[in-house]
Amino acid sequence: MFNYKFEKCSRPLSEVDMSDIESLIGQPLPVDVKELYLLYNGGIIEGGRCTYITASQSEYGINSFLPIKYKRYKDDLVMEDSYVFNAKLKSFIPPDYLPIAYDDGGFVFCYKLGSGKIYFCSLDHYECNSFNHLEVVADSLADFVNLMLTDDEAGI
Repeated sequence: MFNYKFEKCSRPLSEVDMSDIESLIGQPLPVDVKELYLLYNGGIIEGGRCTYITASQSEYGINSFLPIKYKRYKDDLVMEDSYVFNAKLKSFIPPDYLPIAYDDGGFVFCYKLGSGKIYFCSLDHYECNSFNHLEVVADSLADFVNLMLTDDEAGI
C-alpha cells in the first residue's frame, strides 16, 4: 500500500499502544492509518521525499509525520498533543480530523476520519467559526505518501 519507507521514526507501536489515541478521538483508527503507524511511527519519508504537489499544481512541503504516543526527541510533538491543541483547545480543525503531519511553518496535514482524505490546515486563512481554511490535498493516505517527491523531482 505504501511505496516508501520512513526514516527517523519514533519507537514501534503495538495495537495496544494505539488505544489511547482511539479513546481520545472516540473511535478506532482507520485501517490505513493503523497499517502505516504499525510499520513506521511518524518520521520522514526515505530519500528526502518531502514535497507533495496536488492535481491543481499546488505545492506543499512536509516537515515530518507525527508519531503516536512516543516522542522522538525531547521537544517533539506527538499526534495526541497536536489533536488536543488543534481540535479541542483551539478548534482549528473539527474533531473528526486527525493531525498526521506538519509543514515547516507548523501547520498540520489532517486525515479526515470517515472519508480518508488528507487536508491541509492553512491557519494563514483561518476565520473563527469557519473551516474554510481546510483544503483537500489528497484523496487518500496512500496517495499522500506514495506521491511525495524529492525537491529535485519537484523542480525546487
